[in-house]
Parts: sequence; C-alpha cells; structure tokens
Amino acid sequence: GSTSSLYFLIVMECGAGVDLHDFISHQNISARDLLACLSIAKEVAKCLQFLNEECGIVHGDVKARNFVARGVGLEFAAIDLDNSASITDGEPMGQKRTSSGYLPPEQAKL
Repeated sequence: GSTSSLYFLIVMECGAGVDLHDFISHQNISARDLLACLSIAKEVAKCLQFLNEECGIVHGDVKARNFVARGVGLEFAAIDLDNSASITDGEPMGQKRTSSGYLPPEQAKL
C-alpha cells in the first residue's frame, strides 16, 4: 500500500526582499533614532502578536533576519517559521533549532 503524508504550506505576498537587519544597516538607523526604533519594535510586536493570537503559533527564531519588508515604509512580515510551535500543544512545526544562544520565553521549560 501507499503511505500519505500531510504537508503545510504558508503562502505570502512578495515583499521587497529586504530583511530587517539589512534595512537597519542600509537606512543607517542607530539606537539614537528613537522614533525609528520604536516604529520597528512596534511592527515586530504586531507580527508576533498576530502569530500568537490569530494563528496560535510561537515563532521559534525571532531575529532581524527573520522579518522582511512588505513594500514601502516600516511594515514587516515574519518569515522562517520552521522552528515555530503551536501554543496550544507545544508541538514543533518544523525540525530547525533556534539560533545559537536564543530561546523565546514561550518555549522555555522551567
């Protein structure tokens, strides 16, 4: 007999292709630019809030390289969800490990 597998696919619109790390570098944004830093932090928080509250997902690898520009301005989308986990059951959604030295609080086991 044949075995069947279940695969998940996330479809996203095409972004500008620039990740947050490169955006900060190319725009020469420094920690002294408080308004830009707050806008970026708010945008990242909105992405994570959407994943948590609407999708029930914990992003397992939050870093600047895992957020990409969504066109013009300071709008970003989360990418690289292969280390994410379900909030309800904690089951991993992929096989990748977190970036070295980082683990989100939602995944920490006390």
